[in-house]
Amino acid sequence: MWVSPEVEDLAVGAVGSSVALMEECRRIADVIHLPLDLTLAAPVWQEWPERSADSRGDLWMRYREEAYVCLCLYKACQVSIDMGCAIAFG
Repeated sequence: MWVSPEVEDLAVGAVGSSVALMEECRRIADVIHLPLDLTLAAPVWQEWPERSADSRGDLWMRYREEAYVCLCLYKACQVSIDMGCAIAFG
């Protein structure tokens, strides 16, 4: 695999597969019952109070931040695969 010299230091150990990451996100979503058709701007992300140990409902509702990150990564993988581009974090 060729890596541009400008990003070589950044890419070492950081290049992966969007398809593999998407599958990992899908498996996590299945376990916590996270609906992958939610939008990242859905009001549900701000509607309920902070999680507590006694929270009821699907696991994704108890782990809001983690579920949101999983959904963000899943959506990024969709774009990456559809457009043939990389996912970059900054």
